[in-house]
Amino acid sequence: VLLYELLVGRPPFEPETLLKAGFDEMRRIIRETEPVKPSTKLATPRLATPGSAPCVPQLKEVRGDLDWIVMKCLEKDRQRRYETANSLAEDIERHLTHEPVRAAAPSRLYKTRKFMRKHRFGLATAASLVLVLLTAVGVTSCQSVRAQKAEQQAKLMTDFRTEMLKDLRASVGKGENTAM
Repeated sequence: VLLYELLVGRPPFEPETLLKAGFDEMRRIIRETEPVKPSTKLATPRLATPGSAPCVPQLKEVRGDLDWIVMKCLEKDRQRRYETANSLAEDIERHLTHEPVRAAAPSRLYKTRKFMRKHRFGLATAASLVLVLLTAVGVTSCQSVRAQKAEQQAKLMTDFRTEMLKDLRASVGKGENTAM
């Protein structure tokens, strides 16, 4: 509940609603009603004070890992909550170092995003190298095609000249100067 309040600025259940309900109703709400995820609560316009900007950067930071961590802490079933405060601290540390958290069943996409965020410099370098290599292969291929076309044109010109000059003999010139 404290982590929820630190992230959102409000407790998971509206205090006004709990105060209006009787003691038994308050216990029932806490035991049976699922609290709203912190990112969802941050997205509601009620939290923004008049004249202030919406909580978009904060919302982006809370959505995902922190939502899962907080909701695992507030889980109704004790077996699904964190076993110790240390395991909660480890999950928060994982979130801060951009590693997969244990609060949710991570999908391949989630693990890939975490890996990419953690190793973004190395991946950017590798992507740049791949781009340079692909560009070099493309330029080399274009130059190869040009060279082949030039070779074909040169061969055609040589064949044409040979064909034109093959019938040129002294007897054809009929006494004219046939020296070249």
